[in-house]
Amino acid sequence: MPTPRPTTSAELQETGFLVRDNFLPQPLFDSLRTRVLAAWQRKEHWRTSVKGPGAPVTLPFQQGPELAAIASLLDAERAARPHAFTYLYHVREEEAALGLTARIHPHIVAGWADMLQALEISYRVTQFALTAFGPHCYLDPHTDFSPHHAEPYQIALILYFQAAAMEQDASLQFDYMGKRARIAPLANRSVFFIPNRQTDHCVPQSPQAAAGPDMPRLAVSGWLI
Repeated sequence: MPTPRPTTSAELQETGFLVRDNFLPQPLFDSLRTRVLAAWQRKEHWRTSVKGPGAPVTLPFQQGPELAAIASLLDAERAARPHAFTYLYHVREEEAALGLTARIHPHIVAGWADMLQALEISYRVTQFALTAFGPHCYLDPHTDFSPHHAEPYQIALILYFQAAAMEQDASLQFDYMGKRARIAPLANRSVFFIPNRQTDHCVPQSPQAAAGPDMPRLAVSGWLI
């Protein structure tokens, strides 16, 4: 049965995030998931996003020894500068209005319409991406809080389409005002939070043991701005 939909923001204030399982109607989710899995299996339009020292870069899709070499360089950077913000993951490059992500994210926004209405959220644009976290991939702790941006992130949203090969891979680690939670990337699970100074979250690096199956965590995630 679908998770009951909260009508107030009390749970959000307590935990810093909301989770809804069985988020989309199953036939709709199955249809979208089929497209997402096919997009990953074909490996078309995928790129590898890397943030080390300096500005982020987007590389041609990396895998195998090449990806491992990038991860090793980032590990050295993290050891030398423990508080540096770095990441390594794959993202699908799409036309903003025509790609697969553009077909999916309106359903995510609509699924949280009750909370957006309760919080009186008014947004101008959306910014979403289809991402894959597999072996070597990770995202360092950060908050998504962007008060100095001309258009700061108002709401962060995630919809998972596939968990990683091992259950502990690519879980979202959430630390809100000293309360720690681990959100597993279960298929058809959605996460909602309001970025602020306390919404610290990360995706830990996948263990080397998961390098065999080609089964990353697949999700559409992004922001209302």
